[in-house]
Amino acid sequence: MPKQTSENRAIIFSLVGSGGLFILQLVAYFMSHIILLLAGAFDTLSDILISGFLLLSIYWSKKPADEFHMFGHGRAQNIASLLVSTILIFFLSLETFRSAIPKFFQPTTNELQNITLALIVTVIAIIIYAVPLIDILRSKKNGAAIKTQWYALLEMEFAFFASLIGLLLINRGFQWVDPLISVLIGIVIAWVGIKLLIDNANFLLGRGPGAAYIKKIEKEASSVKGVVGVTDIKAEYIGPESIHAGLNLVIKSGTPIEQADQIAKEVKKRIHGMEETSSCFIQIKPEVIK
Repeated sequence: MPKQTSENRAIIFSLVGSGGLFILQLVAYFMSHIILLLAGAFDTLSDILISGFLLLSIYWSKKPADEFHMFGHGRAQNIASLLVSTILIFFLSLETFRSAIPKFFQPTTNELQNITLALIVTVIAIIIYAVPLIDILRSKKNGAAIKTQWYALLEMEFAFFASLIGLLLINRGFQWVDPLISVLIGIVIAWVGIKLLIDNANFLLGRGPGAAYIKKIEKEASSVKGVVGVTDIKAEYIGPESIHAGLNLVIKSGTPIEQADQIAKEVKKRIHGMEETSSCFIQIKPEVIK
């Protein structure tokens, strides 16, 4: 299976499954008047929006580099994740709170019905979202879009398991559980949104791969014959699983230009062989003899 098809598969399945589930949840809500189902429908709507944005961002991020985006369009996935986090925080979580909180102050009624239908819909939702979740685990992809979909699916599974417990309690007469679980779902939606916002903002600000990666670059470069030292190593993510690195190579003073060029090429070859490294800039400096 082509790489892009494998990368998109879980998102496409989630998008299609969420569309059918959203309609089913709305029908079940109007038949039962259980607010948990409405909260679940908002959560499902969030996954439709998430999957749609992320799918578009994956295709956009595959565009080659051009004169305005010289490192490519990999950060499109981070931008999509930021949009997703905004939707989660400022629309879906707030709408869930708005629907659930007034229920705490309303007298308990016996208007709830068709709880069996609600239970069936919830179990179907758990199964639907388990499939792409397992697929992502098996594919071991680490791009921003896939990570965002992963967090969203985990949040969905938590929400529907909580709904299932709530429905079972409602069926035993504890109707006050309905708004309580709905508020809990709203809190989880907001938490996922805030986490995605922070993570992707860091990438757009130029997040580095960490000290271990820098040390590995230094080790690889220093192992090349003719390299006296390595200084000013910098690296940052420019896209999903894609790092741009830069460094200064210190070589012996008086080394011929042709030999220095060969040393730089060998260093670049080794660094490009490191996992996630897509580009590398090397500047050569002569050794300063004191």
